[in-house]
Amino acid sequence: MQLAVDWKIVARRSVSYLAMVLALAELLVGLYYASQGAGRVYSGMIQTAVVTLIVGTPFVVHMMAQNERLTMLMQRLKKISSTDDMTGLLNRKQFLKEVTGRLATKQLGKSAGAFLFLDADHFKTLNDTYGHALGDRIIAFLGDRIRSSVRSEDLAGRLGGEEFGVFLSAVDSERARVIADRLRLKVQAAGLELGIEGLRLSVSVGIAVHRPGITLQQLMSEADQCLYAAKDAGRNRVIVSDALQAVA
Repeated sequence: MQLAVDWKIVARRSVSYLAMVLALAELLVGLYYASQGAGRVYSGMIQTAVVTLIVGTPFVVHMMAQNERLTMLMQRLKKISSTDDMTGLLNRKQFLKEVTGRLATKQLGKSAGAFLFLDADHFKTLNDTYGHALGDRIIAFLGDRIRSSVRSEDLAGRLGGEEFGVFLSAVDSERARVIADRLRLKVQAAGLELGIEGLRLSVSVGIAVHRPGITLQQLMSEADQCLYAAKDAGRNRVIVSDALQAVA
């Protein structure tokens, strides 16, 4: 795995580290030659500085570059372990973990936000008709549309197959409905963007707004019920748990 090192960061860290090493070395030289007069101290410091910079610079630069590569590798591994490789969204485990954290840190007596369940309509039929390669493109396309429809403070993840979850922070049911319907309309225009004649792609969305005292499992269950209601009502629509009213 090739990692492009940021040499500006390496240079800054190397200079800082060398400055600390040199300061410590000069302090020791000063203490050692203090009894031999200022001239000897000055001479010793010059020699120490030259040797330290000549010998230490390549070593420190190499050490800092390796440290930067290790840091980048750890970040890359963390991202790999927490994201879905097909969509770049959070994977199921990480998504649910982060949503749980949001619910745990909510302000007392206030809603943390809204949970959205999204499912691609007739996905099995699309797979059987156009092939699994297009099915993978559809999953990636949905991931991209979800990412472009939510805000930076929201969470989005692939829960499995063609099913996705979104947690919209600090929104009420109406705001959640607007965001979900905007996403639905983006997906509805997918046939032209994917370049497949006759392709009709849509999503159904179920929304549950968090209330103080309910668990993530209860929230997801409510959103899931709304998703099934959207499917039963004809698909390609949004249903919110507090109203069970479709937007088509």
